[in-house]
Amino acid sequence: MRKITMIVVHCTDSSWGTVEAVDQWHKERGWSGIGYHALVYNGRTAPRECNPDLDGAIFPGRPEEEIGAHAYGYNKYSLGICYVGGPSSPCTDAQWGSLIAKVAEWCAQYGVPWQSVRGHAELDPAKSCPCLDMDAFRSAVRDALENT
Repeated sequence: MRKITMIVVHCTDSSWGTVEAVDQWHKERGWSGIGYHALVYNGRTAPRECNPDLDGAIFPGRPEEEIGAHAYGYNKYSLGICYVGGPSSPCTDAQWGSLIAKVAEWCAQYGVPWQSVRGHAELDPAKSCPCLDMDAFRSAVRDALENT
């Protein structure tokens, strides 16, 4: 198993998405498939389809033991998690809670300190993703870890 030292948070910059759709989008970019290790749905699984029961649902993407394709220069030692949304489709409350829970789980599982959770834009200033207040997010992950 590879050594995980960082968790990177992303957004799809789309109002809808599924693991299958993101997999296809990434293949269209020439990658071998979905680059993220987990995807957090917002309930919109197609442009005109909404399933509120899927808001905050987490689906696996690329297997965790495989190197991702989500943060150039950081993939070898990181896990990538992405929520469906972005500037025009903000993170829902359900997604926020699911992101925190999954990232805290990974931090505990892989021994990653909460301070080593990064938003994609923190690693690549040309990116705006994940469109979250990462200081608030890291604090929430820290609190989740303290309460387990």
